[in-house]
Amino acid sequence: MNRLSKGSNNPKKTRQAVRVSATLEKRLLAYAVSASAAGVSLLAMVRPAEAKVVYTPAHKKLPLNHVFHLDLNHDGINDFDFLLSSKTVSGHSYRVGLAVFPSHNGVVASINRGCASALRRGTRIGRPDQFLSAAAYMFSATRSQSRYCPWGDTLAYLGLRFSIKGKVHFGWARFVTDFTPRPPTAELTGYAYETIPGKAIVAGATKGPEDAEQPDRASRNMHSSKPATLGALALGVPGLGVWRRE
Repeated sequence: MNRLSKGSNNPKKTRQAVRVSATLEKRLLAYAVSASAAGVSLLAMVRPAEAKVVYTPAHKKLPLNHVFHLDLNHDGINDFDFLLSSKTVSGHSYRVGLAVFPSHNGVVASINRGCASALRRGTRIGRPDQFLSAAAYMFSATRSQSRYCPWGDTLAYLGLRFSIKGKVHFGWARFVTDFTPRPPTAELTGYAYETIPGKAIVAGATKGPEDAEQPDRASRNMHSSKPATLGALALGVPGLGVWRRE
């Protein structure tokens, strides 16, 4: 006699759905959410290195007639020198100026005029033909000669190129300047650089390129620079050499 019970033609038993309690269902759901979050975290950990901007806020007033050093990435190496000057000429006249000395590095400049460019927030920094490796004025003026070069009563950004372990990086330094008082004033209010070699940076970016696209609302009106005459450059360039040796 067949051991299988009558009326059962299929030896395989059908599985019946088991109803899960509400408490157990909540626990399973919580576990699924936790596992999903952990998976996302692991994926984030294996992403390739992304570009990162290192920003340093500052409130450093440049000393008068003394060289000011800027170490952009805090490695103990001075990357750029600045000189804010005020000198008496011929007893009754005077000359004021702010110059930058990039040494073997570079600053964004009008190369044919020898003037460091006063960049607006959001300007892209990194095009090779932007940079000047020689000393350049940010502003210069005498009693008889109006200012030349674009920095004056200004809040603006100076575009920078420098090296870290032999590789080129780009950065910016933000200055507030005023050449009208005697003596003139200049203050470094912040600076930043891009950690990825050869990657451009945006003036004003403190975290990434997306946080510095709009013009700086706090910026003062930046006066348009007047063309430098040969006479003006002749007055200023020898002074750069003297200041550099001090």
